[in-house]
Amino acid sequence: MHILAVTQDFPPDVGGTQTYAAEVARGLASRGHRVSVVCPARPDTSHLDTGFAAHGVHTIRVASTQDMFPLRAVPTLRGVLSREAIDVAFAVAWPSALALRIAGAARRHIPLALAAHGRELLLEPVRIPGGQAAYDAIRRHVVRGADLLLPVSRYTASLLVPLGVPATRMQVVNNGTDPSVFFPVDAAQCAALRARLGVPDGPMILTVSRLVGRKGVNTVLEALPHVLRDHPDASYVVAGDGPDKDALVALARELGLTERVHFLGRFPWEDLRTLYSAANVFVLPAREARPDVEGFGIVFLEANACGTPVVGADTGGIPDAIDHEQTGLLVPPDDAAALARALSGLLADPDRAEAMGAAGRKRVEESFNWQRASEHISALFSRLNR
Repeated sequence: MHILAVTQDFPPDVGGTQTYAAEVARGLASRGHRVSVVCPARPDTSHLDTGFAAHGVHTIRVASTQDMFPLRAVPTLRGVLSREAIDVAFAVAWPSALALRIAGAARRHIPLALAAHGRELLLEPVRIPGGQAAYDAIRRHVVRGADLLLPVSRYTASLLVPLGVPATRMQVVNNGTDPSVFFPVDAAQCAALRARLGVPDGPMILTVSRLVGRKGVNTVLEALPHVLRDHPDASYVVAGDGPDKDALVALARELGLTERVHFLGRFPWEDLRTLYSAANVFVLPAREARPDVEGFGIVFLEANACGTPVVGADTGGIPDAIDHEQTGLLVPPDDAAALARALSGLLADPDRAEAMGAAGRKRVEESFNWQRASEHISALFSRLNR
């Protein structure tokens, strides 16, 4: 099949949806499909696009900001649709499905598959009178018009129901990660990384995240004094940057945690698996702050793939990413006391923590990986194209 994927979220931009778009495109190409991706242009992507081409993915870049991409992509899409025999159109989010519709994909009777992640289904960006109602109507019309909906979690599927999507047109395909990229790193490399970062010996709690309010890093900081009473040599390492960083640094200072909390800022990709492996537990107690929600939580799988147990909030799509009591623990959102108990319990029971990390690694290898997700999507597309 020739699959035309359209996405406003694609590397070199970073984020969960960008990862999804790139990995699914590569996975579909690896299964013998011809894959073309229409995506935003960014400076100096020639090396990146050469890499995609080596995996069988042809990128077509459109000069546009992310927000304006659905409209700016229409002329390019019209050209592709007129030149190429497309078997399935794949929109990575609903605005790209709108672009395909305007470009005439439906008139050419090309089946449309649409991925759903979370935030884009709840966003209310229009502030002019009556504008949001019109925006909602367009979103509902576009989503209902898709032949196949691919929510990344059960939670995301629940967001499609109020938009009028029947269950018969939905198929949950969970996100994954790559166990050949994320895997346990030996203790010597972990110790060397900790020394380089200035993280002292003792248990290490880790968060890898963009620093925005909904990620719940403040809840970890509020839980940490309770954890330190039981584990006074524990450290909390935060890898990532964002608009809330200064406020979080200030909160750590107010709580007297400066010596125990390490804000690393943006962290090198090539060292990330070592950082995950060095941690005793990974934590991200994200909260639901609509429209900002955690539609899945790929970072939990990345940490698990490195053999590290995970703790997350029982909200959004996180319960799909964490197998509670098996690969990690779920706690109520915004509950610092419950979070402290979960973290302290895992630090106090290394055998249990190690077993959860091993179970998480096995789960990624067997089910929650991009190869398995792409196999599932490929089979669904084949049925769609009959």
